[in-house]
Amino acid sequence: PGGGHGLRGIADRTRLLGGTAEAGPARDGTWRLRARLPLKPVRPEGIL
Repeated sequence: PGGGHGLRGIADRTRLLGGTAEAGPARDGTWRLRARLPLKPVRPEGIL
């Protein structure tokens, strides 16, 4: 549930910057979070 924290919040903020985020189990049994962001972020209108 909301508040902007956690994996959902990371995915939402990453998407706002024009990137992607993935989370899930890795092959070695650990957990992996991967966020990819462009070098020049895409700024939606209204965000400074």
